[in-house]
Amino acid sequence: MLNKEKAYALIDKVLSYCSCYTMVTVIDKEEGLTRFANSEIHQNVQNSDCMIRITVSDGKRETTISTNLMDDVSIQRAVKNAEENLLLIPAGDRQIPELT
Repeated sequence: MLNKEKAYALIDKVLSYCSCYTMVTVIDKEEGLTRFANSEIHQNVQNSDCMIRITVSDGKRETTISTNLMDDVSIQRAVKNAEENLLLIPAGDRQIPELT
């Protein structure tokens, strides 16, 4: 699992590649399952996953893209894809408020 410092470092890395208003969400989870049969452990499964959700906005348009690839090239590609997708979306009639 990510600790607080690693999560903030990951967010800072994503934001360093962005050129417009961006919101980053980091979701890090662990799941486990243990099955018992005849009072003994029959099956034990554990899974961990980390995902980044990148939302970019220019005030009238907004798009979100997600990835669970954490290397620099994949993060850059995800940010680039989100910003390119933003250009394809028609502008809305209302202003999206920015978080400060």
